[in-house]
Amino acid sequence: MGNCNCGLEDIPDPPNPPYNRRKYLVPAELEILRVSTRKVFTVFCNTFHKVEILKYMIYAETRIPPNNQKLLFNNEILYDHQILSACGVEDGYRIDLYELTSGLLRRKNSPNSHQNRGLLNPTVAVTVDWVNTGRNFVIYDWYSRDSILKLKFRIEEVTKLRPFRQTLKYEDIILPVKDSLFDYGVIHNCTIKLYER
Repeated sequence: MGNCNCGLEDIPDPPNPPYNRRKYLVPAELEILRVSTRKVFTVFCNTFHKVEILKYMIYAETRIPPNNQKLLFNNEILYDHQILSACGVEDGYRIDLYELTSGLLRRKNSPNSHQNRGLLNPTVAVTVDWVNTGRNFVIYDWYSRDSILKLKFRIEEVTKLRPFRQTLKYEDIILPVKDSLFDYGVIHNCTIKLYER
């Protein structure tokens, strides 16, 4: 039989990557802080992995489905499509794991249910910048998992603006009423902008 190139001559060489590939292929040992329990566990991965891969590794350890995980690094949300190294995650670093759903929030009669609510639903002080008037005010002890619609009702108490007349923005993102501040990684005091319709 003659030699067969099988069309390999038609396959172009891959372009040189714009990064030092060896640098990003070093295995990493990451500490994961499960915020709801304050327990830390270790995950071995590769910083060239996407965040989505890390979530599946966390699932193997915690049984928390990837869709129910929110990962924060330096108070920034890690999104599934991002590469860990591109987010600054390196060997030995710690990532915070928040559970987006938990039966602890729904079992009102469970032991320490009030304490559990505090762990899974942190309170924050929300500074509201009322753009139309230049006025600022603060809503204290807001549960960051509560809906934006509830927040609008709290704002109405101060401004007399009905919720349907309010547009709220956080970091130039319009906040839908069904979402919560927690969905945008807000676990500390924050400032949102209020626009009057």
